[in-house]
Amino acid sequence: MPDCQMLGDHASHRHAHHRRSQGRQVLENAGRVVGQKLHRVGTWGGLRKSNPALVQHQALEMLGELAHIPDEGVVIGAQAWDQEKGRPLPDRVDRQLRAVAHLNATEFSRDGPLHRHMVSASGGGSGRSIRAGYTRTMPVFFVPVAQVSPTGEVQILDRDAWHISRVLRSRQGELVTVVVEDGTEHDIRLETLRPDQVTGVIVASRRTRREPTAQLHLLQALPKGQGMASVCEQVAELGAITIWPVLSERTVPRPEPAQTALRRERWATISREAAQLAGRHRIPEVRPIAPVLDALEALRAIEPKLQAFTCHDGELRQGLNSVAWDSSLPTAVLVGPEGGFSAAEVQQLASQGSRPVSLGPRNLRTTLAAVVALTVLLARAGDMEAQGG
Repeated sequence: MPDCQMLGDHASHRHAHHRRSQGRQVLENAGRVVGQKLHRVGTWGGLRKSNPALVQHQALEMLGELAHIPDEGVVIGAQAWDQEKGRPLPDRVDRQLRAVAHLNATEFSRDGPLHRHMVSASGGGSGRSIRAGYTRTMPVFFVPVAQVSPTGEVQILDRDAWHISRVLRSRQGELVTVVVEDGTEHDIRLETLRPDQVTGVIVASRRTRREPTAQLHLLQALPKGQGMASVCEQVAELGAITIWPVLSERTVPRPEPAQTALRRERWATISREAAQLAGRHRIPEVRPIAPVLDALEALRAIEPKLQAFTCHDGELRQGLNSVAWDSSLPTAVLVGPEGGFSAAEVQQLASQGSRPVSLGPRNLRTTLAAVVALTVLLARAGDMEAQGG
């Protein structure tokens, strides 16, 4: 009898070890997928330019510390907590991890239920702990008003339908959130899923104000390398309405006409995903590449009451933070290439109504200047305040 008991205990131990090994393997695979997605989309903060292995390591560290693997299942979804300061860490990384990777708990635990669980995270000595307070975050997708019927049926088409049905592998009955242009969010319960079309019914709706009141248009001189993609991503998250890649005297990149359409499509995709990630209700429009003077003239034809500011290192009298500005009117911000606009260009732009302004006494990279300029105006308009403020 003791021998039987010993064999039983040994078998039970092997079974538990096998389940834990399976759980760790699932977690490692998930971390690899998350790391690859984060590297490809380029939304992991300072690791944007890192190699995939390092991004995967960081993603696996985050995911590994917020996932608990008991015999019953896996806890997915947590909030990073700063033990030293006694408050949650900024949720940007956590939100991006969930929104970009679209973690679906059914992919981690097909058998057992998900549990609320308290787990600690060493994080390589980072002093973080993880509070698991939810098991699922609903993805958010943009849909035109025409795809929301009066009877409460919603259609999600093309790329988003493929993402839901094939990438997320969502199932009938699961929830996703769609956003329409007027700022209304709908939680929908999925009914049919095909690679080209997903349908669902609205189960809850709400109005939220995530779009800034300031109507900001960015005219950005083409930076070198991947700079334009970075600008599109960041200003789309901030709230830019349109992004105009422009050419100036000192612009180094001069893409061939055959390349411009492909680049614009890529920048538009990056802007759309960034706006979706930020929870915006409007997709920024990326305009075709054009000379800066032509772009400003075209924008003024669309917005007759346009205000325009040229960011210029040589401006010593007027800063963007204090220049006279009506935040209720459409506003264009013009940012030059590395080295800035030439003196002649600044004068030509001024003749078209664009006032030269300074962003401070420090020299900023062109990719940073755009973000700083829009942030200054958003702060002046009150669009950087807490939602409850």
